Amino acid sequence: MSAMTHSLAKKMRKPAAMRVLAYRWHNYVGSVLFFKHLILLTVLVLIITPWFFVADLTQKSNAAQGDAKRLEQTVAELKTELAEKTHALEAAEAPAAEAPKAAPVAENIPVTFLAPGTVLEGKLTVKGDVEIAGELKGDVVSAGKVVVRNHVQGNITTATMTMAQGAVIGGTVTMKGKK
Repeated sequence: MSAMTHSLAKKMRKPAAMRVLAYRWHNYVGSVLFFKHLILLTVLVLIITPWFFVADLTQKSNAAQGDAKRLEQTVAELKTELAEKTHALEAAEAPAAEAPKAAPVAENIPVTFLAPGTVLEGKLTVKGDVEIAGELKGDVVSAGKVVVRNHVQGNITTATMTMAQGAVIGGTVTMKGKK
């Protein structure tokens, strides 16, 4: 192959425009103009990029405001519904409130019973009657009647009291009549 053919073949490998472009690019990359362009591009990216985030946040904020408005509307509807139902309930209960009241019934307070074999330590205070068939170590205060069938180690305060045969009280008994 001749030298001319060889150089022609080399030239055909890269078009002339490409060779010029490669030469210019090589000279451009290290130049001051390249660094100016690089700085300009960086500044533009730093200025423009946050606007995408702001737009995204604005969109999310608007969606959240829409959710809040829907929530407020739902709360208002529920309050209205509650007020309507409360009014209806009050209207339904009104005749019942006007009905005559029944005569008061005497309190039916059951007897408190301390079973045989039970040991209670502490203060026993009751509104009604007490029957102590177990063992009590502490004070008894009753507005009703106290029946002692076993052993009480403590003070007894009551309206009336009955002791079974063999019962023992190790303390004082104070009896106050019913008022």
